[in-house]
Amino acid sequence: MNSLILRSSFVVISAALLSPVANAQKYQSASEAEVTKFVKQYVASFNAEDVTKVVDCHHFPHSSLNQDEPLTIVNDRDEMQMEEFYQLIKNNFSWKENQITKLSVLHSSEDKASVYLGMNGIDTDGAPFTKVVGILGLSKVSGKWGFSQVSWHFLPAE
Repeated sequence: MNSLILRSSFVVISAALLSPVANAQKYQSASEAEVTKFVKQYVASFNAEDVTKVVDCHHFPHSSLNQDEPLTIVNDRDEMQMEEFYQLIKNNFSWKENQITKLSVLHSSEDKASVYLGMNGIDTDGAPFTKVVGILGLSKVSGKWGFSQVSWHFLPAE
């Protein structure tokens, strides 16, 4: 009888202890799915050259640490200068779109996430001209995911 009570107690205690772990895994999966969807929508908006949607994907202020540039704090929408950026990549590289090669949610919680985003920059001939690597910090503010930190690096196309 004591053995049965002991085993029953062990099962109840184990279930109580493991329940938060199971709930955290379910929760992380839900936030991971939200973050993945958000990043894919960002890339689609970028490819559509929808400046408003691209800028809306960022929280302000946010930090930007890009290749060959000092750390920058972007305080508002106007500082992003997306129209100029599109002209630069079109004129210098015949940019057509970015294609995701790897998207990994490194960590996610209820309101924060870290993401690795690998892409190929594709030119108007359909050939890759650069490999883009992004390390992105996201946060959820007022129920909306957005970039709080971005770091972009450009490598030769493979």
